[in-house]
Amino acid sequence: MTPTLIEWIGYCASAIVAISMFLTSIVRLRWVNLVGAALFAFYGMMIDSWPVALLNAVIVCTDVYYLLRIYTHVDAFEMLEVQQSNPYILRFLAYYKNDIEHHNPGFALQPSSDIYTYMVLRNMVMVGVFIARPVDKHSIDVLLDYVTPDYRDFKNGRFVYMWVANKYKQLGYTHIVATSPNPYHTQYLRNMGFEVLPSGQLSVEMTTLI
Repeated sequence: MTPTLIEWIGYCASAIVAISMFLTSIVRLRWVNLVGAALFAFYGMMIDSWPVALLNAVIVCTDVYYLLRIYTHVDAFEMLEVQQSNPYILRFLAYYKNDIEHHNPGFALQPSSDIYTYMVLRNMVMVGVFIARPVDKHSIDVLLDYVTPDYRDFKNGRFVYMWVANKYKQLGYTHIVATSPNPYHTQYLRNMGFEVLPSGQLSVEMTTLI
């Protein structure tokens, strides 16, 4: 291994760790930081800098520990239906307005009697909002599926869509549809089981979520 290649490993490790500091998702931060620290540990060993290697080995172990806690911890989730005029919902949407606009461009809460609004609770902490409305006798349309950055992992999504599927399947609905102009949100929905239709809209059968 040439010294130039070793230096590039160090540069890459530095860049990856730096990138992890800008991530708002705790899960993503841990994963990216783990990769950067692992590269730094390897880099430290290659240049015989054992303090660098040992420090980053500890960081790797720490990231692994917290990731295991995140993926194995059993959270208590709950969906609480509220009125659209609920002051806390309105304050929540106003507080996270910029982040909501980033992930759901053009979203605006339009008061209507056929819109269902839910607070997503995780261990009794409000972590998100789910808003939907019936499209026809068979489908409901997701207007907003938003989770705050600190709780942005797939646990919330899996619970929300399983809960929605169970509730609305009993009412005769068969599909959940959504429109997502944000590539990251589109990938999130695909991970939840949605398929992209020729129209560009995403759809999933409720039976596949239960």
